[in-house]
Amino acid sequence: MKEFIKLDKYGQLYIDRVLFESYFPIIFTCVNDNNEIFICVCCQNNEKGCKWLIGKTSGISIVRMLRDEITIRQLLLEYSTGKISVDYVENEYVVAYNNSDWNGNSSYLPKEDSFIYAEDGEFEDEIIYFSSADYVVL
Repeated sequence: MKEFIKLDKYGQLYIDRVLFESYFPIIFTCVNDNNEIFICVCCQNNEKGCKWLIGKTSGISIVRMLRDEITIRQLLLEYSTGKISVDYVENEYVVAYNNSDWNGNSSYLPKEDSFIYAEDGEFEDEIIYFSSADYVVL
């Protein structure tokens, strides 16, 4: 697994599964050395830098998002803890916890109707993986 970022509170995060990508991963999961799972959403990638919202979550919550039972926004706000914001500006990571990026009216949060909208079977391997994985539960 590829290293993503090291957090004081949770240790090294490793990119586990990329769920949606363009030229870079946009929605992906990470795990740490304690086998805790994190949902990561890239909410900015422009001349100002990159920003990710990261929340500690569970495999079953990831499955619910992949099945369109909950939105990406709900996963971040209601089914995650930690509420981590990571900015990458000028070759440096800046980490913040529970900042204004997580406020309900934040432009960084996904829209309220932001489902995955998967095609039939599109995430079947991931659903099996996250359903059977031995992740630490919140």
